[in-house]
Amino acid sequence: MPYRVTLIPGDGIGPEVTAAARRVLEATGVQFDWDVRQLRGAAEEAAVPAPGAAPDSAQRTRVVLEGPSCTPVVFGPGVAVFKPAQSSAPEYAGMNKANPLAMIRSGALMLRHLGENDAADRLERAVAAVIAEGKMVPYDMKADRNDVTAVGTSQVADGIVAKLLAR
Repeated sequence: MPYRVTLIPGDGIGPEVTAAARRVLEATGVQFDWDVRQLRGAAEEAAVPAPGAAPDSAQRTRVVLEGPSCTPVVFGPGVAVFKPAQSSAPEYAGMNKANPLAMIRSGALMLRHLGENDAADRLERAVAAVIAEGKMVPYDMKADRNDVTAVGTSQVADGIVAKLLAR
């Protein structure tokens, strides 16, 4: 039976890193039923959840995977929230340049919370292997930030998915 999880892409780089994390999490073989919810951006008149309800969804699913966002949200008691300690970096939005590893690691923590320790272990090993190889990593993990071999957000996920599927 799939795990019902509230998925909030966030803003800025949030949608990109969240898409990468979602793809990697699904490659672990764990089944998810994602309830995708959007938030209003901080620039809008009120920094509150969009109608329809991220907090309502969170109360139903009890588990939230939230991408980087400028919008503060309170989900209420008894809800497990997994979110990277990462800026939403709007200046990099849509550029396929953001490092998704913090979001992917947040997903690994969520797997542990769900009791999917084997999947979490495999994911962490795949992340470690990609980092150790140093080929499928973004510019901020290269010795020279102008290194032309740096890859984008989606390619980092590709590298991790490949490791997961090779095992």
